[in-house]
Amino acid sequence: MRAGLAAPTDPEPEYVSINSRNQLAVTLQENNGVAVVDLPTGRITSVFSAGTATISGIDTRKDGVIDLTGSITDVPREPDAVAWIDDRYLATANEGDWRGGTRGWSVFDSRSGRVAWDAGSTFERLAVTYGLHNEDRAGKKGTEPEGVAVAEYDGVRYAFVGSERSNFVAVYDLSDPTRPVFRQVLPTTNGPEGLLPIPSRGLLAVSSEEDDASVNVRASVSLFQLGTGTPAFPSIVSGTDRAGAPIGWGALGALSAVPGKRDQLYSVTDAAYSQTRILTIDTKRTPAVITGALPVRDAAGAPVGYDAEGVFARPQGGFWLAVEGATGAQNKLVRLDAAGVTRQTVALPAEVAAGLGKQGLEGVTATTDRQGREIVWVAVQRELSTDPAGIVRLGRYDVAAGTWSWFGYRLGATSVPGDWMGLSEITVVGDRLAVIERDKLNGPAATVKRIYTVPLPGAAATGPLTVLPKSLAVDVLPALRATNGWTQEKLEGLTVAGNGEVYAITDNDAVQDATGETVLLRLGSSRKVFGHR
Repeated sequence: MRAGLAAPTDPEPEYVSINSRNQLAVTLQENNGVAVVDLPTGRITSVFSAGTATISGIDTRKDGVIDLTGSITDVPREPDAVAWIDDRYLATANEGDWRGGTRGWSVFDSRSGRVAWDAGSTFERLAVTYGLHNEDRAGKKGTEPEGVAVAEYDGVRYAFVGSERSNFVAVYDLSDPTRPVFRQVLPTTNGPEGLLPIPSRGLLAVSSEEDDASVNVRASVSLFQLGTGTPAFPSIVSGTDRAGAPIGWGALGALSAVPGKRDQLYSVTDAAYSQTRILTIDTKRTPAVITGALPVRDAAGAPVGYDAEGVFARPQGGFWLAVEGATGAQNKLVRLDAAGVTRQTVALPAEVAAGLGKQGLEGVTATTDRQGREIVWVAVQRELSTDPAGIVRLGRYDVAAGTWSWFGYRLGATSVPGDWMGLSEITVVGDRLAVIERDKLNGPAATVKRIYTVPLPGAAATGPLTVLPKSLAVDVLPALRATNGWTQEKLEGLTVAGNGEVYAITDNDAVQDATGETVLLRLGSSRKVFGHR
């Protein structure tokens, strides 16, 4: 062995591919090299180093912030999978293993061993754009491209590159092997490893290896079919910031209409990130586009990280956040001004906080009458320890009076061991409150992902906890399963936009113990869904 490999006495072969000339290319991952073997003779005809890469514009620190200003210098590519593009050029997925991790893939000229093309920062930036960036891996190998496959469909040659840690397969047109053109992203379940093109049937099979039943992550095989219509994924992507980088996002567990804007929504990030941000979503485009990010700050103006599970944009300016806490006493309402600065914090009554576990406030909405009296409503996810089983609370906070009162909501039942039912959102729809009720199951096991309504009480509650009668507005499960993909667990955001359309969104948990796919659903007009204009 030669070509400057790290440990020539221990070649560490990883993956092979064979071209039409019976030449076998084998990656030597930890040795950061590729060997080409003539199969009829068994002779090694060439060995070359995969080289190093210097890349800027990526996230290199695990700090809870998607920061695309980092860089890596002279990092070995350490390729994993390899695939011949034709009889000259070959593609490698540069996962890294020992000392490497360049977060992309490369095309090599097998005759010279030179790099003909390299993805640079673009592969990781795809993950950020599509909400699939796993920030927890930023300090290590990032997206970890592990698999690559090449095949021809309808006369066009494509490369399929799998990201082990961000759970997607990127598709590229290889009509010119030295100038790959990105075409689309395919969402997978956790840890896509095996990529099998089936061109004769227009299919691509992807096997995902991660399996952890304790968090409902299961190994699976996905099938994708070449089609002529609009891809089912994505339903939401990010635009770029002022520096031209994609706006980082994930863990969108809430929605609100934007006052005065027919086609815009707000969402908010939760504790998956160290700094809370309110994101603006333009729904006029398909897929919807995140066009802006407003950092949330404390009263002193410093960045703050709330576990924000609900957001409401106030017509009079600013926002209400429903903040969930690790303990009951940490649950609170937070009022922000239009610049995202904290102006008021409202604690829950001590007796309510004492009865809360890990699942606390999960949604917020508000009404303001003609006299300017503002009433804020919150949804509590699960039962208080002091309340009857199956009864959760809806809270009413009178802003002027500074007083809380509470109503009850009866959850459905589940018989699945380890499952539970809870509320995930609340929003005002005319004279009713709409809430999301869901189980904690995903994939084929998912059963309850529903929107119900209850009457909007006209006054504060007095006496024993009054349970409000509920009516089913829409079962969202069929919409979540319409694409035949993995059914997402956390249906968590709901609102009616200024144009009267109803939107719902799933929380992707920032790709932690979740596939990472975010589904933004357009459920139809408010009149259709709720019987209300």
